[in-house]
Amino acid sequence: IKGNVGDAEVTALWTCPGIAGEAQHAEDVTSRMDACEEETMNLWSERGRASVIIVDDSTPVTMLKVLNSIISDEANRDVILEEQVICMELMGSSESKTWRKRHNFMDRVRKSIGFDPLFKAEVVLNSAEEQTELGIMSVEDPAFYPRLYNLTKTLESTGLDVQVRKVLGGVWEWQENYNPQNYTFDDYPTAPAKEQFSRQQPMGRQSVFHLEMEDDSNVARSDVEGALYFALAENTIPVYKLESITEVGDGFVVAALSSEGSIIVVFDGKSHVNVNIFSHDEWEERPDKIMGAFSLQLPFNMIQRDEQPRGTERVINFMSDIHPTEDDNAPADTEDEAPAEIARKLGTSGDINDELYQCPSTEMKTAENDIAGYYNYYDKDNERHLKNSVEDNEYYTVGFRDVKFGGRVQTYTQQKKKATKYKAKAYGDNLLSGDLIYEGACGEGFNLLLTIEILKEQRGIENLTAFGSDYLAASAEVASKLFSTQANAQDWIRTGQFCQGDSTQLDFVPSDTFDLAFTYVDPLIDPLRRHDNNVPFANRMEMSKELCDSDDEADHDVLDKEQEAQEDWHASWVEELIRIVKPGKVIIIEDVDSHICDDTSDWGGVPIEWWEDAVSKYNWDVVPDSIEIVEGTWYHNRYNVLMRKNSPLPPKMEPKTLEIRNPPKKCPNRHWNERMNVYNAEEFDVSTDVVKEIWKEYETDLRPHLNSGKSTDDFCLVTPYNTDTNTWDNNNGVMRSDIKWFSVRNENTYDKYLGYVDRLGLRELVKDSWVSADEVTVYAMFFIPRSFSREVHYHIDWYAKVHTQVMTFLIPVNDFDIHLKYKDVDGNAQDYEYKFGKAIGFGGGFFHSTGIGQGEEEDVLLCVYLGSDDPDIWELARANIADELEYYMSPINGFTRNEMFPNKSICQ
Repeated sequence: IKGNVGDAEVTALWTCPGIAGEAQHAEDVTSRMDACEEETMNLWSERGRASVIIVDDSTPVTMLKVLNSIISDEANRDVILEEQVICMELMGSSESKTWRKRHNFMDRVRKSIGFDPLFKAEVVLNSAEEQTELGIMSVEDPAFYPRLYNLTKTLESTGLDVQVRKVLGGVWEWQENYNPQNYTFDDYPTAPAKEQFSRQQPMGRQSVFHLEMEDDSNVARSDVEGALYFALAENTIPVYKLESITEVGDGFVVAALSSEGSIIVVFDGKSHVNVNIFSHDEWEERPDKIMGAFSLQLPFNMIQRDEQPRGTERVINFMSDIHPTEDDNAPADTEDEAPAEIARKLGTSGDINDELYQCPSTEMKTAENDIAGYYNYYDKDNERHLKNSVEDNEYYTVGFRDVKFGGRVQTYTQQKKKATKYKAKAYGDNLLSGDLIYEGACGEGFNLLLTIEILKEQRGIENLTAFGSDYLAASAEVASKLFSTQANAQDWIRTGQFCQGDSTQLDFVPSDTFDLAFTYVDPLIDPLRRHDNNVPFANRMEMSKELCDSDDEADHDVLDKEQEAQEDWHASWVEELIRIVKPGKVIIIEDVDSHICDDTSDWGGVPIEWWEDAVSKYNWDVVPDSIEIVEGTWYHNRYNVLMRKNSPLPPKMEPKTLEIRNPPKKCPNRHWNERMNVYNAEEFDVSTDVVKEIWKEYETDLRPHLNSGKSTDDFCLVTPYNTDTNTWDNNNGVMRSDIKWFSVRNENTYDKYLGYVDRLGLRELVKDSWVSADEVTVYAMFFIPRSFSREVHYHIDWYAKVHTQVMTFLIPVNDFDIHLKYKDVDGNAQDYEYKFGKAIGFGGGFFHSTGIGQGEEEDVLLCVYLGSDDPDIWELARANIADELEYYMSPINGFTRNEMFPNKSICQ
């Protein structure tokens, strides 16, 4: 250091020998640390005030505690630190046992100094051999960010990989003589706007979706067209014109015109799809339902969504904005609607409790977090509110606004000011006037009320109906009185039911009901109940925090188990909120605290990175990519979490080309396979002797023609790759696989191989137990040879709605090197190994792909499509078959050439 700071004075403060090495674990280490603190403070005082502190990663934790004790004393800081000071600490790898404690040291120094402008940065340094972390804190340095940038560039020039993981802090720009002019609404001319508002003629809603295909998707034009056809039929959209334009580079445009509007799909030929939906009505859920059906056939990530009204006279409003009391043209059928929707359409005002749900009448069980002294803060607040309401008739109207609530240190007005920015954005973007909002653990209802007031004042959202529950009956009573009073005083507030209830067991609240649900999770104190009931909760919390600084492995095991219990507790709250919101709607968790060791000044919670893993661990019904985390919203050391429940599946209507048919009457329930963790798939035993005979037929009938690139009289050849360039889809000139499909081409060949299928017993295997039909029809049979595969291509053979009424059987007829990949219900990729004498059969919605591998000779599968003879089921099966087979067996018309595309040549 001395060689790089010019004339600056550098002083080394060494760790006191009495607290280093093995001495850290001595019985009198505390008294030794006290002596070290006095000695270090004296040395530092003699040296004078420092502008830079550098702590290296060899400093023992005991010395860090000494330094923290010195710096946390304001009188000491006046003696040893300049006003503008920088602290840098090498923390070592995040895998080291002391990393968290070194991390906490920097945080404690930052909080001790505690005034702006104060900056903190976490920089991760990676070399080929190791990783370390550098913490930087700077006070009173307006040039912090340029300095940080220069530092990272200097470090990168040495060959290190540098990542700035986190930065906190900013500079307030002081403006001399600042005297802003405040404008009111009346200062602006309104005549032009009112004229435009009255002249505009809305004609419908336009929704534009920008989609990007998943990384492992191999999208063909037929895939996109098929997804559009399916979405049209699923949503009973009458189409009078459907046209494709392919002369647009590598992609194409498909336009579907209807009396109800239009859908235009643009595909760039690679990975991007734009879907432009226009509908004459303004029903908001229509584009959601169309895209829900579209997504069943084509996996994608939604990059952006735009919504706007379309019309004439410079239209900027929907008709429902101009005439908000008019029906928005949504379908009138309310048979399957949630009770809240029915209540809303009945036009009830004020209290709609009896029409939605009833509060539980049975006594609640004691909650896991109900321990000695835990609810004292809330009990005192409830007593104060109930007393004030008796003494002040206007307490629930205006008197509460300068009173603290919910155990907080801020008054209602102060908390509302802090929460406005976040709530106006996060809640305002996901609620509309007239929606239903629910708060779990709502306390006295003040947080819910200020949320509703913010939405009214900042976003113009009105007539929200408020519901809530709280573990304390007194809190629910205060909340009920508060909202009843407010609903009578304000015509834009509506009150629902406020019940006493456990936020982990909201059984009395109906599922799929609310437009938004939120909560604050009261964390578990003493999660493992290690202490007696008479030990106050504050003492228990401190005992858990003491484990953070322990070097004993047994203490760390206890800490890990406590954290696991804390995470399960948080998950149980979230699961209930997910259940009660409508599909596609939002859940928000406010004021989440981090791991108890990350911030020992707070109560303890879950780390930010936990949420993404929790989706799969707890099988939450939410969109994983929807999770949004905002830190420091109104408490500097806490964060808020937003997530969205999965969207609804489209209504179950069945397509016949583009005509609408009734749903199949014979679809059984889905078949669950515990071992594979999927629906509608199973492994079956088949005769090895029959399989050997099929192999001999293959060697005679097809193997001589395997590499000819042409069909035979008996078999139709289809390959997924360009035979001229010998590449699959011209993917950068690299051939993905040499896979081929040889399907039976005439009735004699069909009958020949049908005999083998029946000797394998496939039709008998599935009849009644899997396929409910008078007769199981074998639609098609073909061989699939391949000798290598370099990429996966996940797809489904059949729509999910067919369940097991239509099935694919894959039967290996020789030894295999390349196996099957599939995705389970959790979205995880899994492997299935083909075995001689075994067949895998699967029905609708089974996402699968050829695996990756290479063999010395071709692997060969016999593939069999079979299913119900029911005409409605056949229409669904034919929609998939007709795109890939030129000949097949129809249960209605017998063995036939492609009925849907009679002029389409598929065989090569």
